[in-house]
Amino acid sequence: MQQFWHVFIAYAVAWGLVFGWAVAIFRRMGRVEARLREAGLDTDPDAKGAAGRTLP
Repeated sequence: MQQFWHVFIAYAVAWGLVFGWAVAIFRRMGRVEARLREAGLDTDPDAKGAAGRTLP
């Protein structure tokens, strides 16, 4: 098992990168949704935005 320690470290680093990438995507999506809400558009087709408009 001693000769494979680098494989386990690489696996952990890879999962960390994937997790960080997913977090970055969700944060970016949140910022986009906030900007759309500020512009009076809503991303939820059932809800009306501040100006009563929805995205097509």
